[in-house]
Amino acid sequence: MDSIDWIDRLEARRVIPILVIISLVIKVCIWSLSPVITPDGPVYISQAEEFLRGNWQKGLSLHQNMFLYPLLIAGLGYAGMDLVFAGNLLSLIFSVMTIVPLFLLTRQLFDERVALWAGLAFAVSPGLNEFSVYVMRDPGFLCMFGWAAYFSSRSVSENDFKFFLLSLFFSLLAFLFRIEGIFLPILLFLFVFFHATFYGEWRTDFIKKLLFLFCVGLLTIGGVSFYYGRDLANFNRLGYVVSSTEKVFKKGILSYDPQIRVQLQEMERKITNGSVDNDFAEIARENVRKIYLLGLSENIQRVMYPAFFLLCIVGLVLSRQYRKNNLLFLWLVSGYLFSNYFYLLHNSFIEKRYVYAAIFLLFPWVGYGVDRFFIGLKKIHLLPQVTPILFVAVLFIIPAVDAATDVKMQLVSAKLAGEWIGNNKDFADMKIVSNNREIPFYAKRGLDFIDATYVEMDQITELAERQNAQLITFVKKIKKEPAELKFDNFLLVKKFTDKNCESYIFIKKGNFSGN
Repeated sequence: MDSIDWIDRLEARRVIPILVIISLVIKVCIWSLSPVITPDGPVYISQAEEFLRGNWQKGLSLHQNMFLYPLLIAGLGYAGMDLVFAGNLLSLIFSVMTIVPLFLLTRQLFDERVALWAGLAFAVSPGLNEFSVYVMRDPGFLCMFGWAAYFSSRSVSENDFKFFLLSLFFSLLAFLFRIEGIFLPILLFLFVFFHATFYGEWRTDFIKKLLFLFCVGLLTIGGVSFYYGRDLANFNRLGYVVSSTEKVFKKGILSYDPQIRVQLQEMERKITNGSVDNDFAEIARENVRKIYLLGLSENIQRVMYPAFFLLCIVGLVLSRQYRKNNLLFLWLVSGYLFSNYFYLLHNSFIEKRYVYAAIFLLFPWVGYGVDRFFIGLKKIHLLPQVTPILFVAVLFIIPAVDAATDVKMQLVSAKLAGEWIGNNKDFADMKIVSNNREIPFYAKRGLDFIDATYVEMDQITELAERQNAQLITFVKKIKKEPAELKFDNFLLVKKFTDKNCESYIFIKKGNFSGN
């Protein structure tokens, strides 16, 4: 590679701490601007509380037997730490330390300079920082996934069985955070066997050990499945993985919800010029799969950051000389992107964090794209010498400031509403119907409320009457209709507003003294 003296003199033992500090500063800023727990947070806190009480089975039942993250929260809680603070702290540590496997992985695929750019881009990416300190499983998943990916690379490039075992170990930990972790060892086994078949390497000690491990693994899985039967599907949402896979093959790999086509036909009858050829609804109806693919690409570039997305493409195109060494990761990226696409096709949505695994695997090529662009600018003698430095400064400072200051929607009004209920003794024994988790959580109810998240607004009163609930709490965006909420037989007693949302508290008539 071309020389950049001052960067080439940097050593890994100095670069990694610098990257960790940059990442830490950004995430501490985000934490300071995030006073409200996320919607998933109350679930993990309630699980941790049950674990601390010794109610293991009840804690598991609260979230489909996914236990590792709330168990870690409970461990810190047992040491005397506030549970919400513990959840935030764990996410912060995991998010910051994910830099380390990414740097090591990129250095192995390319060199230390590229690893610096990749780590810096990863540290400042607004999309990857969005959930970095929240009470969520995703930071833990991504950290464990990063180590699994690194040891996968070492195992294949060095034919080292112990690195393969380490990859499986960290894949298991990643799986215990999020079910996507289960795909990495499957893809890794397939790659190794395809590679051995293509190059005729079946007789090496490495392959023999893998074949033995594969056979032992199959027998173990078969024995455990036979012993536990259907109960095994309840472990860590394994049943969801199986049912989703079955759905893909039963309906067809590239199939999608037939209702989408029906609804687009309905739209075609209603929109202006819907009766003529190639109207909007018809174009959408005939290109649903392409639209989903475009949507997935848009999701990836938003999470990665648009400039880094473009530089990733540059890196992929220009890294031809490294292509043979990077075959495993091109395979892993393809596997995870295909799984994301199939999920989107069959579920008609995909959240930003669902593409984290694929994006992590792409960041080495972001680093290579930055490096090639930087070298290219240095070779243009007509440009001032300071131009490459300015390019780097602009490229990384803008997303860093964006990540540290542009914290996504915080439901401050929901927190205030919950605290108001929690501080009012008259409401202590009243059942709550709520369309979000934050208000009951801050009302000190945990998950002890009637969930109306997916209930139509005009059916909430009926739900409250049926469940004998005396309180209805409702959160809506300020600009969303109706402008003012009303529920039959319920009185509005309090309304809280923040810059994005309004939180309402209604009480059943005859249950509130007005004091």
